[in-house]
Amino acid sequence: MVMMMGEEDGRTDKALKDKRRFCQFKEEATNLMKSSKYDKAFQYYTKAMQLNASDVAVLTGRSMAALKMKRPKQSLEDADAALVVDPDNPEALYLRGEALFAIGDLEMALVSFERGRQLRPEAEKFRIGAQKTAAAIRSCANSGKQ
Repeated sequence: MVMMMGEEDGRTDKALKDKRRFCQFKEEATNLMKSSKYDKAFQYYTKAMQLNASDVAVLTGRSMAALKMKRPKQSLEDADAALVVDPDNPEALYLRGEALFAIGDLEMALVSFERGRQLRPEAEKFRIGAQKTAAAIRSCANSGKQ
């Protein structure tokens, strides 16, 4: 297939524009998260994902926004998508654990928190997550004993 010089230039221009738009959406979403405007941040992360669906920072950002909006299933989907791209991403593991905890899948939440602890033993959030999940599991087990 023969391409004209203008066609190639047009594709390059579009790629540059898309990259700029992606960066703008990502930056706006991050700023909205800092302002606790989670619904708007979620929307901007979604726009960024339409331009680059494999950016781990965008996936984890949207996962956090969903979690803050009490949408743990959506949060879990985004955390899992981030883990497909980067299986050892600590933030994605943490968000996965929190989403699973919120859904009530305590055993899998504990697995995520423990995996995060192995990767980042200095990170308190993994220790706290594992402790609260283990306590919830014990509580469930004890409530069954009569």
